[in-house]
Amino acid sequence: MKQITLHWQHGDADGHGSFKEGERVLIGRKADCALVMPSSDRRIHRQHAEVVWKGSTPQLRNLGANPIRLPKRGLALQRGQTAALHTDDAFQLGEVEVFVMISAGAKKVRMLRCHHCERIQPYKPEAMCVQCGFALAGADTVIVDPSQHDSAS
Repeated sequence: MKQITLHWQHGDADGHGSFKEGERVLIGRKADCALVMPSSDRRIHRQHAEVVWKGSTPQLRNLGANPIRLPKRGLALQRGQTAALHTDDAFQLGEVEVFVMISAGAKKVRMLRCHHCERIQPYKPEAMCVQCGFALAGADTVIVDPSQHDSAS
């Protein structure tokens, strides 16, 4: 059974959630969403998006009036449109970037630990640390269980 892990970041704030195949994932500012986005970005609706499964492939559907951007693919999903999600995809709700990791039932995911501030964050060695701005090119790779990882550490 597959699992999808979604990790968002916006400024100094970030969060994540891991969800099993077949599980509906509601994304937005509303507190009862499975993945709650920062309330400061009003371009994100209370219920902006959902991930639903078509067979064993997770699909991102836009529920809001504002588009969801998938910059790597040059797509902007409008209300009601869907797109399949794949490992290493990223999408944007307002200014918030959400990173996608899909695993075949594995409970652990690869992340990076910044050498400067020790913050653990998504595996993007070409990126800069969201906490301190330090280059992640030489960061330590760590394997974590997303259900036990406190992304605020």
